[in-house]
Amino acid sequence: MYSGTILLASTVLTVVMATGLSFGYVLSSLKVKKAIERCLVLIESIPDLLLIFMLQLFFVWLYKQTGVNFVNIYAFGSKQAYFLPIVTMSLVPALHFFRIMVLFLVEEQHKPYVEFARAKGLGRKYILFVHLFRNVIYHLFNHLQSTFLVMVSSLLLVEAAFNINGYMSFILKPLALQPVTFAWWIFLLFIPFYTIFTLAQFQIKRTTGGLANEK
Repeated sequence: MYSGTILLASTVLTVVMATGLSFGYVLSSLKVKKAIERCLVLIESIPDLLLIFMLQLFFVWLYKQTGVNFVNIYAFGSKQAYFLPIVTMSLVPALHFFRIMVLFLVEEQHKPYVEFARAKGLGRKYILFVHLFRNVIYHLFNHLQSTFLVMVSSLLLVEAAFNINGYMSFILKPLALQPVTFAWWIFLLFIPFYTIFTLAQFQIKRTTGGLANEK
């Protein structure tokens, strides 16, 4: 449950961060776009372990300056760490998902219906929020599933860095190497998230006409 909560929250945060950043990027000026791209290149060049270490040091410094413990840096005893593991797991995937989202939105902007909407006097924000995003969300969801697999692969590093006795930590134990135990442990991760993604995909198809767009 601990690792599942972190994975689910990280996935939601990845979508929220990528969506907000992509909307701001598409609506911003050329100068702002270049500044965003430079920041993205800088963040993506930082290794995951170094990023975790920097965030931990920042909150240690913040604690020394203010005397207030804003977040738990490590999971210890009954104290569980949520904020930093979720942020570190979602930051880099959010940047990759943002790039994919921008590519789809820019490609969608050149379609005839967008020009027709502009000719009717509709604003850029309205076209982006109501039309463009609705027409690309189905394809974005397919990429989100591959992004989720990347986040699962980074879960082991996050659990080790934050002293979390979670899902990946159990796999490293000798008991988990038994075939039956290992199979059940895989199903415990696969079945809940497969159900969530299947239901979400079904709902997206109903609301956006995903099957028609796919054809």
